[in-house]
Amino acid sequence: MHIPNFENYTDTFVNNVYNLANAQFDKEVYEHFRYCFLDYVGCTFAGSRFLSLKVNEIINTGIFPKGESHIIGNPTKLNISGAAFINAICSHVIELDDGHKLGAFHPAAPIFSGLLAVAEYERISYGDFIRGAIVGYEAALRLASAIQPYHRNRGFHTTGTCGAIGVAMAVSAALHFNKKEIKSALAAAVSCSSGVNEMMNGNSQLKPFNAGKAAYDGVMTAYIGKVNFLPPDDVIGGKRGFFAVMTDKFDDSYIRYFDTSSLLGMTNYFKLYAACRHCHAAIEATLKICKENLIIPKDIEKINIGMYESGISGHEHQFVDSVNSAKMSIPYCVAVSIIDKNAGIGEFDKTHIDREDIKTLSHKVFIYEEPSLTALIPQKRGSIVEIITKSSTYVKRVDSSKGDKENPMTSKELISKFYELVQYSGVEINETKRACDAILNSKPDISIPELLQEICQSQIN
Repeated sequence: MHIPNFENYTDTFVNNVYNLANAQFDKEVYEHFRYCFLDYVGCTFAGSRFLSLKVNEIINTGIFPKGESHIIGNPTKLNISGAAFINAICSHVIELDDGHKLGAFHPAAPIFSGLLAVAEYERISYGDFIRGAIVGYEAALRLASAIQPYHRNRGFHTTGTCGAIGVAMAVSAALHFNKKEIKSALAAAVSCSSGVNEMMNGNSQLKPFNAGKAAYDGVMTAYIGKVNFLPPDDVIGGKRGFFAVMTDKFDDSYIRYFDTSSLLGMTNYFKLYAACRHCHAAIEATLKICKENLIIPKDIEKINIGMYESGISGHEHQFVDSVNSAKMSIPYCVAVSIIDKNAGIGEFDKTHIDREDIKTLSHKVFIYEEPSLTALIPQKRGSIVEIITKSSTYVKRVDSSKGDKENPMTSKELISKFYELVQYSGVEINETKRACDAILNSKPDISIPELLQEICQSQIN
């Protein structure tokens, strides 16, 4: 592999972004990102219903002017910043959007939301839109992977901090920026990088805000790049730049060279269960035990969950009294999986949270660190579930949850997930099929406004 001559971190990064934006990609790369977009749209439709009251309250404040940009799942149209913000919070709120293990990052929510709003406004083609997404994912994921786990350990939420940069780079690629414009947009996006993990603590509803702000800031900073404000020389590697502020250590191999034959964006994971990814291996192991054995909840005496160290803090609480807290709680996720034999969007609502049988079982779940699982981080996020009943003990280990690159969801499973989420939002089956077909089968030269007419047909009629 040839490593280009090193200039400074920012110029090297900009050169790699520019070259990637002008590279040729295999058909399977474009197809993968169509499925990423499909998954994003499904999550956004479902999240729009879940947040419908809050979304309408935000619209009614008037902080975002009315415009021509679609809010997925809502008939109101706003300006591009408002649409980017609201679509991002909706796509992230149900905890079913894609992610990446190395970067500890959810790319779709901010990147697709910001890029979609700009693409509709600028009337770009679907082909350029997907190309922008490929570049935005890669730029954000490489920067995020370079600074983990130290960035997370400092308390930063990577979806917020690297999300804005991903949006800015996605728009830069979709609008064919030159290197000077990319560098200007990058510098502005770095200055906007923000978001702390405390937003997901307890009953907080503000975790999706980090994704929304990243989309909003990414749109703004892309246009700063378009008008070409002069940036600092090295906003990534400077003494007061991104690396200095955001991390204790970094691995610069991620940003020195972008290899088009092994894109990090091709190794994202998709989510089958409507909870934080740290809960998924425990959910899956539990569901496998229940499928293979007759587990009677009232006979359970104790449940032990072995976890990797970084997945315990913030996810071990037995008591939950809100949807957000439930989605972050391994005890709740395991309990509802045993009782309902599922952990989908329907299992995380007020009715389930208030159920006494789920509460009782949650308090029988105990988390401990399993060193063999910690040793697999960050490549694998596994769990060992031990269910102890009055008569037997059942054990199951899962190293790679469904949706991981090692245990992928099939195209059929992703389409099925899309149908479930869109219909949850209230869209009828024929309109769901129309949206799915448009995303997966439209020609690259269709414009994004035309594509959105097909996707959002149900809210237009």
